[in-house]
Amino acid sequence: MKKTFEDTIEDNAIIMAELMFKMEKACRLKEELFCSKTGISPMELRCLRELLENRFPSIRELSAKMDLTPSRVTHIINGLEKKKLIERKIDEDDRRVIKVTLSDNGKTFAQKIMKDYIRFHLEIINLIEKNELNQMLSCLQRFLNSVTYFINNNKCLNNKNSSVGD
Repeated sequence: MKKTFEDTIEDNAIIMAELMFKMEKACRLKEELFCSKTGISPMELRCLRELLENRFPSIRELSAKMDLTPSRVTHIINGLEKKKLIERKIDEDDRRVIKVTLSDNGKTFAQKIMKDYIRFHLEIINLIEKNELNQMLSCLQRFLNSVTYFINNNKCLNNKNSSVGD
């Protein structure tokens, strides 16, 4: 029996769904492997990255950026504070608001971790044929754009305050 265009598209959707499940698992395991070498959790890594990019956010801002509840972010911040990587400061304009910043030690640590993270990914990239790399990166970017467009235009998901491309 000859496949129709719709059959092929559905087959591709099935393949993509399976690949996405496997990719999500592989990415999670990759993060855990990297973090096991650094002494921080994957969530602490994400938080440090956000703090490098956004120098002085409140817990609420950090919560929105990381797409986590404020209580979960507070738990992550507590762990980073015990490691002396961050400091909490009361907002001068609104004393009810706690702002978070990297300590001097935390800034040095986070910058080193991000450099190590890039080197870690360089090891992965080196496993890909040079002639396929640019095409793969371009396809990944197009896929991310498509997923972001879908999420931003899907009414049942619009209640979510997070953005995929951040």
